[in-house]
Amino acid sequence: AEQVVAKQAAAVATCGRSRSDQRILLVGDGDLSFALAFARAFGEQGAHNLTVTTLNSEAFLGSQYAGALRNAAELRARGATVHYGVDATALHAHEAVFRTYDVVVFNF
Repeated sequence: AEQVVAKQAAAVATCGRSRSDQRILLVGDGDLSFALAFARAFGEQGAHNLTVTTLNSEAFLGSQYAGALRNAAELRARGATVHYGVDATALHAHEAVFRTYDVVVFNF
């Protein structure tokens, strides 16, 4: 499953739909593995342009998904911003992520 996610993320990141110079919002990622694969697809360019949200709290992710906290830590190390408790259907209610993006990816 992880290889499939990595291939999907690499395809999205390299097919011209998203580039490292675009502001990208990823929503709907359960354990943050898709977001991490997406960030890794940018390679040395880093993921400073990537904002990642998840509906669940950090504590819930840590208790439900074995690799979620490790994924979040690597995302931050690559420059991405991670926000917890964000309802993608109500982004206006989350000031930290309510802004303009060039690309929005909803992983469901």
